[in-house]
Amino acid sequence: MGLITLKDSVKVSGIGLHSGKPCSVTLNPGLPDHGIMFRLGDGDPFPASVDRVADSHLATTLEAPDGARVMTVEHLMAALSGYGVTSCLIDVDGPEIPAMDGSAMEFVDAIESVGVAETDWTGFSRRILKPIIFADGDRRAALLPSDGAGLELSITINFDHPMIGRQSFEGVLDRPSFLNQIGPARTFGFARHEAALHAEGRALGANQSNTLVIEGEELGEGQTLRWADEFVRHKALDVIGDLALAGHTLQGRYEAHKPGHALNHQLLRALAEDKSAWEYAEPK
Repeated sequence: MGLITLKDSVKVSGIGLHSGKPCSVTLNPGLPDHGIMFRLGDGDPFPASVDRVADSHLATTLEAPDGARVMTVEHLMAALSGYGVTSCLIDVDGPEIPAMDGSAMEFVDAIESVGVAETDWTGFSRRILKPIIFADGDRRAALLPSDGAGLELSITINFDHPMIGRQSFEGVLDRPSFLNQIGPARTFGFARHEAALHAEGRALGANQSNTLVIEGEELGEGQTLRWADEFVRHKALDVIGDLALAGHTLQGRYEAHKPGHALNHQLLRALAEDKSAWEYAEPK
């Protein structure tokens, strides 16, 4: 099976969730025999890889070889992965990927507006052969072997808040499941954390159009959930975006309790270091 790329270029613009600044990305057909690549301004393209992760605090930030950075790549990476795009050149104008509505669907809409096509460039998956497990306190994430054709997901979150509490999600990463069960799930945050986040230079662009804002024990005025468990579905979206930084699609099972960006990146690094834990395989 060849790599899947876009048929044409398409641009998406908005504001950055954390920077609050205008940002845009142009999704282009991929470079020959390359997977997902980023190009920041006039810099050289570099692969969307866990090796380029420079910061995992509240979002995934990638750093180019020249030191330029782009924040919050996970929702866009999830959209590409969930739709099955495995080759794309992403031009970034601004410090961050635009937040859009806080989900992945406006990126999906952009992909669908130009369409995708299979190339004659060879694509490979990484098939998980033995468990890779990473834990940090009560947080845990694992990549496990599976007989399935793609990536299975089993995710649990636990928040001490009546709107969220303990939520679990089980699913398989394929295009229909992503579009209908995961991609529309929006990012969320607590109003009580706003001042502290702003002091860190974070969430400067967050508002009720791009974030589910929890005020006290309820959502902000006028906001409604797309699912009762939208919170864990968005965590699944983040997981998919982070795991896309493996550089290849994954064949196996991902299980996690209270996952986060840093945990996912550590898991991918552990996978890359243990060459006996995986093998290249033809995508199914």
